[in-house]
Amino acid sequence: MIEDTESAYDIFSGLPDIQFPSSLRVGAIGMIAAPGLFGPQVTIYKLMMERMPEVIGETEHICRGRLTFIIFMMSSVENFITSGKRLLAKRLKLKLGGAGRPSIPGRDFGIEIMSHWAEHLGPLPGGE
Repeated sequence: MIEDTESAYDIFSGLPDIQFPSSLRVGAIGMIAAPGLFGPQVTIYKLMMERMPEVIGETEHICRGRLTFIIFMMSSVENFITSGKRLLAKRLKLKLGGAGRPSIPGRDFGIEIMSHWAEHLGPLPGGE
């Protein structure tokens, strides 16, 4: 429990959208951000820091809108590693190079999912 630390530690959440708003509500100060999801995570953080009950619904709506994507990403190590890098590259408009060894090759299904979400989320600042 966060209160058990007696404020000796700053607590960060690690599961985007699944636990982030709840973690902030109970005292976490932030999260370890997923680079491909950075923009929405900043929005969630700013809304939750307002500490106003009426914005909690908006925050939860943002999270629910990406929940199927988050579940896909967290469903396997392959999706987490391979697809996360692909999403970040697409949002930064970078050409994805070959994977280092050992690696897990991307599958067509995962590539399609990442392409959809990269388009939905739009480019990240700095993407050319």
